[in-house]
Amino acid sequence: MTDLFDPFADYVDRNGLIAAGDRVLAGLSGGADSVAMLDLLLRLAGIRGFSVAAAHFNHRLREKTADRDERFSAEIAARAGIPYHADTGDVRRHAADNGLSIEAAARELRMRFFYRLLSSEGYTCISLGHHADDQAETVIMNLMRGSGPAGLGGIKPRSSAVIHPMLALTRGAILAYTAERGLSFMTDETNAADDYLRNRIRHRLIPAIRETFDSDPVPPLCRTASILHEVDECLLHLSQDVESTAITTDSCGEIMLDIDNFMSYLKAVQKRFLIRILTRLSADGHPPGYQEIDRVWEMICRGASGSRLELTGGVTCVKSAGRLAFRTGEVNVKTRNLAAGSWYDIPECGFRIRIDTLSGPPRSPFPAGTSLEFLDGGLIEEPLVLRAVRPGDRFVPLGMNRKKKIQDFFTDEKIPVFQRDRIPVLTSGSRIVWVVGCRIDDRFKITESTTETLKAEIVPLSGHGQ
Repeated sequence: MTDLFDPFADYVDRNGLIAAGDRVLAGLSGGADSVAMLDLLLRLAGIRGFSVAAAHFNHRLREKTADRDERFSAEIAARAGIPYHADTGDVRRHAADNGLSIEAAARELRMRFFYRLLSSEGYTCISLGHHADDQAETVIMNLMRGSGPAGLGGIKPRSSAVIHPMLALTRGAILAYTAERGLSFMTDETNAADDYLRNRIRHRLIPAIRETFDSDPVPPLCRTASILHEVDECLLHLSQDVESTAITTDSCGEIMLDIDNFMSYLKAVQKRFLIRILTRLSADGHPPGYQEIDRVWEMICRGASGSRLELTGGVTCVKSAGRLAFRTGEVNVKTRNLAAGSWYDIPECGFRIRIDTLSGPPRSPFPAGTSLEFLDGGLIEEPLVLRAVRPGDRFVPLGMNRKKKIQDFFTDEKIPVFQRDRIPVLTSGSRIVWVVGCRIDDRFKITESTTETLKAEIVPLSGHGQ
């Protein structure tokens, strides 16, 4: 008899996937893998003291059978007496709107549904039915893509709130288990087609390996995945030290990497850190490919100061002044009219600004280039306007007697490239009064004839930086 309960329970225990009191949400497609998983979970729940619910997502990709699978899944949950959730989505439209493959779009919508249930219903984990054959196929797919340890580690036993308790079980053993337990299931006819890479690996490559070498590649591929998963966990642990020693966050929440500190680590640790941080910053949460990691690493090591690299996932890397900035999205400094006597939050620049009117000159002068400046109010026309630097903007830096392009001023002052678009200017009419946080215009400085003073001050916004 093929009773998978003991190996299933052993795998759950060895990997710490489920604890007493957990509320497990089982993804139920109606196929053999998910039906067997639900049966095993229910058997284990009675012993270990956790609860199980089921969720089905109808992808609407198979006109004749999609609704059948949804009804079948609901019937299974009803017979088991467990909570059941169902939802649907337009996978083809989501794929077209977001430039995704049908597989990727289906997975994205399905996982969004599961995570919504996790939040709204209080489930503690999402259990999916991927098994050993799926693991072997994943390793081959990632090997063909040129993946490193993270990709060749395949499907993880646990990834955030998602668990995979079936990874020690083969497809053949699962089918035998469903037969012996009298478990009915639905068959997805698209699994028999060779339209997708995974199906071609499943139907052509793995059988060819079995026939040619007279051995089953699934067990050794799964062992390799397990070994490389452990290697990746080690690299991930070491990469956390990079974050604690080489990373800072500026006043706008932008992440900065100290390049000299970064280069003191082993190359494998450096690249694993880049995978980690770029995955975290990516708009879609997907890890970057190794080609992108190599491009970022090359820029860190050999790129010129001022070089930029735009990555998939909406992350831009900018190198300047011995640091690398990881930027998400463009910086857009909004134009604002400033009145005296009020604080204005400028979140895109990471500071607050205030203008105050004083009678006479200030009691004590302050040097240029600080966050506090004094200007000759009698020379300033209202309203004062805060805006972004524009191409060709010029001013007369304090201490000079002729105009200078602001971009040249930034270069001469060695202001890092990634900070420049976060530095606004304060203007009066058509003239620039202050390159904020850097230098005032010499024409508006305090003199002996000053009778009215404007005090301009910026302070960091609370909650930004470290």
